[in-house]
Amino acid sequence: MSPAKDFRLLALLRITVPSFAWVVSAQAADPPCSPAHDDFDPDTSAATDPNGLPLNARWSYQKANPGFYPHPETCCGGFPDNFPRGNPPCTTVGVSIDGPNFGHKFFCDFGTSNFSGHLNWLPATYDGLLTWESHESAFFGDDDYTFNLRPRGGEGLTSNNAKGLHVEMNGDETIDGAQVGWWYAFRKAKDATKSAMLKDDAGVPATVVGLLGIDNVHGGYSELHPAYAVGILTDRKAVAGGAVEDTWAILARNWGNEGWCSSDQHEIHGLPPEGIGLRLKLAPLASASVLSADFRSNHNGIAGPQITREDDAIVVRFQLPDPSERPFVHGDLHLRWTPRQPQTVAMSLAAGPAAVPARGERELRQDEGESLKAVLERFARPEAYSAFTQEIGRSQYSLVKPPSEIPPEAIRERRPAPTAKAVADSKKKERQARQIELLCDAAQRAWSDPAAMKSLTEAMRQDFARLREDCAPAH
Repeated sequence: MSPAKDFRLLALLRITVPSFAWVVSAQAADPPCSPAHDDFDPDTSAATDPNGLPLNARWSYQKANPGFYPHPETCCGGFPDNFPRGNPPCTTVGVSIDGPNFGHKFFCDFGTSNFSGHLNWLPATYDGLLTWESHESAFFGDDDYTFNLRPRGGEGLTSNNAKGLHVEMNGDETIDGAQVGWWYAFRKAKDATKSAMLKDDAGVPATVVGLLGIDNVHGGYSELHPAYAVGILTDRKAVAGGAVEDTWAILARNWGNEGWCSSDQHEIHGLPPEGIGLRLKLAPLASASVLSADFRSNHNGIAGPQITREDDAIVVRFQLPDPSERPFVHGDLHLRWTPRQPQTVAMSLAAGPAAVPARGERELRQDEGESLKAVLERFARPEAYSAFTQEIGRSQYSLVKPPSEIPPEAIRERRPAPTAKAVADSKKKERQARQIELLCDAAQRAWSDPAAMKSLTEAMRQDFARLREDCAPAH
């Protein structure tokens, strides 16, 4: 809810978004939380995407107070345990929760009595500028690839979203299985190169379909986790005749977990019969064609891509089998399109620094948890690392589309919006059990090393002792 520092993002491509800007103006005081207790109700009355999902939905607080972000601590009491709608309540719609199990819970609960997991509203789609954040270890971490998406008007953000809307997907479920194109190169790149591939702090245009929720572990920030479908503009150039050539890196699935501080799989059900769709925003189109489409999938029941055009966008769809079969598809789409009005394509972006709020005690305590993880990793047995280097089923099925004109999008009957369903994740449960076994073994070995214990603060030693007590039944 605290206003962010003023900053402006200029368009990466003026041909695409002539006034692509994200501006939050500082004001004298935060507007009060709503007496209707609906500050964190997503506004689903506006635009929808090709799946019938909300597009760039604002929180009700943002709708009532343009230029401000809702604050989970002020409006919701930080979402205490046993109060999924907040205490005081701050949302009037149904919220599902997904929290950590033993072992993981230890690292998720640092310094808070609030719920230390994920609160989920509904699947939704956002577009904006995407930047790189991090990739966690697959051992004492969740193997999540994390990005930040800056929506054009700051839609869906909270006061704790310093860098944008978090976008997360598990590596084993997605990118670690990439075999071709941009995603394969991204998978193999080091962190600094990953950041450069997304133009560092500037970001690149992207569209993301994911489960909209709040990660309540690090102070309560909004996220799309898991990400179900992602489209990233990875290259653009002007060609003869006023045309433009784009390359988009795309992945899609209809399932996914929520990382370390969670336990379930979250499947998306009720997608249109033509499949999950990504709307890739361009500019008012005179014509558009596919130059090449090279995709790989892990399931022979995946069909696509089906590609159509709207007035100012391309829609890419894949038909996926039931989420229980864990389908995943990824690859590159190369387009040529001509705008109706000749314009200049600019491949540059000027960006101000992201506004970084002051960090509270809750986040500092999380840093202690990260330090304990570092100690534990030093004392982990070698097999601990090899035990968590698995990939999703190999992407062995090829989906290639020959060059062709892109037909107009058909008028489709409005359908009920897809929904997310949480289901037990037996594979994750097995993985976490092994993770906990190795974590407890590392804790015992570290506890026996005087130098390691001396490196910890007194508070961290107390937390370490608590971890050993929690581990005792496992030995």
